Amino acid sequence: MRIIMHYYYDSTSNDAALLLSEKLKYIIKTSKDSRQETIILCVGSDRSTGDSLGPIVGYKLK
Repeated sequence: MRIIMHYYYDSTSNDAALLLSEKLKYIIKTSKDSRQETIILCVGSDRSTGDSLGPIVGYKLK
């Protein structure tokens, strides 16, 4: 069974980094427990400074 979940974090929120890190920890832990493959897609542009962390974060994930 394929489950697709979408999450959005407002980058102007003071809690955005904390909320994102907590959600990533939860997703990684539950995917390991259930032996399901996890795909993390980071969307953004490298054309505008500060626009998005997608391109920066995306290439660092293994």
